[in-house]
Amino acid sequence: MDMDMFSQILKKHGLAPLPPVMPGAPSSATPPPDPEVIVDAKRRRFTAEYKLRILSLADAAKTSGGVGALLRREGLYSSHLVAWRKDREAALGEALTPKTRGPKTKADPRQDELDKLNREIQRLTEALQCAFNSCTSGFSAGLDPAGDGRQGDLLMDAVLQLSATVGIQAACGYLNVSRATLYRLRPVQGPAAADDQPSPVLAVRPSPPRTLTAGERSAVLDVLHEERFQDSAPAAIQATLLDEGRYLCSVRTMYRILDQEGESHERRKQREHPPYWKPELVSFRQ
Repeated sequence: MDMDMFSQILKKHGLAPLPPVMPGAPSSATPPPDPEVIVDAKRRRFTAEYKLRILSLADAAKTSGGVGALLRREGLYSSHLVAWRKDREAALGEALTPKTRGPKTKADPRQDELDKLNREIQRLTEALQCAFNSCTSGFSAGLDPAGDGRQGDLLMDAVLQLSATVGIQAACGYLNVSRATLYRLRPVQGPAAADDQPSPVLAVRPSPPRTLTAGERSAVLDVLHEERFQDSAPAAIQATLLDEGRYLCSVRTMYRILDQEGESHERRKQREHPPYWKPELVSFRQ
């Protein structure tokens, strides 16, 4: 195809014809980019002005494909726009937040928590040292924590004083005292009770509000002692009573009443085998 025909085709489609190229003249076309990869490639850095300008152009793009064309022209990704929009909203929110008056504090809030923990460690160390001194004085006086009477009262008091801070297990471990000994000498944790004090009285367990009265227990026993139920279990007895439209108590209550009366054993006649003695051959020397 010669150049004249090619120019006619371009003119037919509304394109500008190519300028004539003289033989031996240098080509005016843009040279292709160098495909070689740069070894020392640097990461792109975007300034705040550039980000705001791109965001404004993206927000102003109303036509379909306008944002995509912008991203392709600038060599960006849609994730850039998402991250930059979040940064813009965060900056606007921080700028609109009312500022507190007065001098700005420069103290780190974590420093207060660290100081509080240091004071707690110091207090626990002093308590441990106090308990250790009490323990040492007790051993020097010849006290035995497992001894009789009030020999181990001083050591037990030291354990209880330390247990209020670090717990019973840790206090017994620090002072080398068995927890079984502590619980045996001090059933109720606290200072040693005086010899003239009366022993504590255990509280009587109150009866539940739904407990059967004496008359109701007697009626249940009369039903259980009926001749037709002499070979029936409480579950079968209750099922029969329910079929008759009667409800006295639960099956567990029947068993409980029979156990209190000594009747919860096997009520049928069972054969009792006598103990069997193995025959032995015994010889006597004359």
